[in-house]
Amino acid sequence: MSEFLMKNKTPFLVKFAILTTITVIVSVFLQIMTTLRKTPDIEISPETIQSFEFNIDEQFIVDYQNRPGL
Repeated sequence: MSEFLMKNKTPFLVKFAILTTITVIVSVFLQIMTTLRKTPDIEISPETIQSFEFNIDEQFIVDYQNRPGL
């Protein structure tokens, strides 16, 4: 009967493993949240920002239309 009244203590290694697992999970979660909230540094080169000049090569179009097989 006294065996039922006695509380079994959790071993130290089990407590340590549980606390370590919780700490790792919280740390990983916080690191992911920090990474997702950080705004990315985007650098756009001046060549990309410049307007695009579009020239139509009329000779190419004429040659393409006069190709045999069309």
